[in-house]
Amino acid sequence: MMKHLVSALPFRGSLYVVNGGWGPNPSCIMRIDPPDDSNPSSWPERPPQMVGTCPVEQLSLPALVECNSELLLVGYNNGHSRVVVLRVADLLRGGPAMPVTSIGDQTLFIGAWNMSVNVKSLPSVQGNSIAILNAIGGGLVGRGAIPQYDLGRGTWSQVFDGHFLDGPMPRPYSLVLHVATCCHRLFWNSGAIFYFKADLPIEDED
Repeated sequence: MMKHLVSALPFRGSLYVVNGGWGPNPSCIMRIDPPDDSNPSSWPERPPQMVGTCPVEQLSLPALVECNSELLLVGYNNGHSRVVVLRVADLLRGGPAMPVTSIGDQTLFIGAWNMSVNVKSLPSVQGNSIAILNAIGGGLVGRGAIPQYDLGRGTWSQVFDGHFLDGPMPRPYSLVLHVATCCHRLFWNSGAIFYFKADLPIEDED
């Protein structure tokens, strides 16, 4: 049922997962609720419940992230020229979901794991933006650089000057690099700092 699981995130006591969103397949949002009984031996097999869909024409390559106490779905438009952010709550209601144009002082870091960071704690990064760590090798703003999308203006830039091809930047490491490292377990599990390995695409980490 979930052959193409691309993102999962616990939110308000349930586990939300996204299945699909690649090629012609729409993004199917599923919810897995916890069992009612605390005794594991009595837990019935509870299949995921599909609670919403998003057509690939509106958003592809989806990722779930929590921001400002809301569950968001982040992905690309058809041409991969801009980032689209939708509220999962809008998709669950079954009506048309309007793209989010402001997340305030938050920056979303989208990688193998995703997180939201308030720029008041990370002044070197602009607010209302999305840093796409999975695209660091794709050349959106220069190969080996971290691309950042301004959600309000619809423009691309670099998170900061520097390249990460086959090795991290010289010390001292910035707080941004430590945040990026937290989004990729292959690095923080080994105590290494985040960089792009040409022979190991970031998209294939999982």
